[in-house]
Amino acid sequence: MWQLISLGKWLLVVITVLLLAQLIIFGFFLLTLSNDKNVGDVKTSYPLVSAVEEALEPYVNITTTGIAGSTYTTYLNGTVFWIGSPEDSVKSIENVHLLMYTRLDSTETSGDLTIKHIGIHIEAYTSGSQLPTDAIDHVEVVIPLLGFDNPRYEFSLSCSTKI
Repeated sequence: MWQLISLGKWLLVVITVLLLAQLIIFGFFLLTLSNDKNVGDVKTSYPLVSAVEEALEPYVNITTTGIAGSTYTTYLNGTVFWIGSPEDSVKSIENVHLLMYTRLDSTETSGDLTIKHIGIHIEAYTSGSQLPTDAIDHVEVVIPLLGFDNPRYEFSLSCSTKI
């Protein structure tokens, strides 16, 4: 008889603990669904901006084939193409610089939501550095020769997006 009473008390304790655990988990679930937050949410978008120096526009085009990211890094894959016409006097260009950089392009706030637009920029040029002073990170490669004999240059670059 005493064993049944102590078994009943033990079951009552176990059931009570399980119910309390479920209530705590449900409370945390409701807390995460709440729209009334003291600290604003931050959402980050990564627009891609591609540019070719004006002197290169008749001859060079950049296409991107993939963009991926991890917590603080963005990876960009693509190809630089020679698009010059066979009738042009320019048949190739040496030392085309390909620059990828990230920077905070803009910030929007709407209520408790802040959206940071971290731009991923990819540029091709032949003269002068194009890196802005507010860049978060950058990587630059030099394409030794781009032209009819070498019509494409494939790239895979990465930059930090950590602000």
